[in-house]
Amino acid sequence: MSKFVHSGGRLDTLRRLSLVAKSYKHRSELGNLLGGRSSTSLIRLFNERPETIGVLVWPYQCASWDTATRLKRLREHFDCVEKLAAPFNLGPNERMVVADLSFIRAGLRVVIDQPIWFLREGNLVINFFVDRVRMYSLAFSLYEEEGTLTATIGSIQGRDREDAVEEYRYLTKQAHGMRPRDFLFEVFCMVCSYLAIERVYAVTNEDRHHTHPYFGNRIQKTSADYNEIWEERGGVRKNNSLYLLSVTERRRNLEEIPQKKRGMYRKRYEMLDRVRNVLTEGVKQLNANPVSAPHEQFDL
Repeated sequence: MSKFVHSGGRLDTLRRLSLVAKSYKHRSELGNLLGGRSSTSLIRLFNERPETIGVLVWPYQCASWDTATRLKRLREHFDCVEKLAAPFNLGPNERMVVADLSFIRAGLRVVIDQPIWFLREGNLVINFFVDRVRMYSLAFSLYEEEGTLTATIGSIQGRDREDAVEEYRYLTKQAHGMRPRDFLFEVFCMVCSYLAIERVYAVTNEDRHHTHPYFGNRIQKTSADYNEIWEERGGVRKNNSLYLLSVTERRRNLEEIPQKKRGMYRKRYEMLDRVRNVLTEGVKQLNANPVSAPHEQFDL
């Protein structure tokens, strides 16, 4: 089991021992997680991505969540996607194109997948791809809170590529002044609306997964302050771990916008209406006929 999580060295030996100890301590929760009542999506995850067992020792979404909470949230997510079906119950190595947005920027697509490098931040990832290249991603997981389908965002990030700044500038222009990060969040809100998700939480900067003791003193490069991102969107901090976000679409009254910018906002809102229609139709088609996109269409 532990060979899938650690690969050598003194620190890895200690981590391996910790994994074995945690497996024994939480054997009851593990039994529930992988027992006969487990969803087929969860069983598929462990079959195709056995390193997921590392959730016993490494963080999942919030650094402060203990092992029992991580196991519970992991199971709850896959219980939820099992009910939702395609395209949200896709396998670990599948990608599904839910919307072609080439009318905004040639080659722009909305893609859902489960990249392994987001394993600790969320089990569903909504991405903007431009042609073959992943340009922006939002990782989240689902659970039910008080009988209501709820999402927790563990990550929102762009790419550290030489051409990224130029591409983001161009996409902002094509999206009528909407930055890619804000645009992707609006797409996420559209998905939430389709799924009747009314409550969305997002991890605070202080509790991001990379702050977990599992990583020791390793310094991980981060370029964005999540607190600022969520507060820009009107997020309300609930505790040290999470912000509560509204997924209700926010639109300014055109009459209150300076006249020289009114045309840009009108075109932006028309664009968003069209995106919602394309996205909704794409999700419905994939639900009726799940088709995974060929891997050769994408880079990592």
